[in-house]
Amino acid sequence: MKADFYVNIEILESGYIYLNSIEDEEDILNSYQSYVDFAKKIGTKTECLEGFKKKYIHLNVKFDGRKGVKDSDVMRALVRKNLALNTGASSIFGNFYIPTESLKKLLNEQLNQRKQLAGIA
Repeated sequence: MKADFYVNIEILESGYIYLNSIEDEEDILNSYQSYVDFAKKIGTKTECLEGFKKKYIHLNVKFDGRKGVKDSDVMRALVRKNLALNTGASSIFGNFYIPTESLKKLLNEQLNQRKQLAGIA
């Protein structure tokens, strides 16, 4: 089964990729609404939905529909899109992946786009 997901990843100081969350479109909208509601309560400005989505990478992930999407499915999708490299090392928590230059460039582009949308850049 294939589906579109938004993944929030982080490049750790060690150089490896850490997968923070996997969310679908509905989860993103709910998270954004919670973010806006909280910002209104404390009286701060919020970024637009488009900018909020730029915190995530949009991926088409192939997974076993009976078990749901797993971290390993997302990491394989990143490897297929040439955004990550499998180091071959593994632990009980799964394999270790390092970012490619394409992923670093994509994350920088998305950060710059978020800044432009916010009027900072």
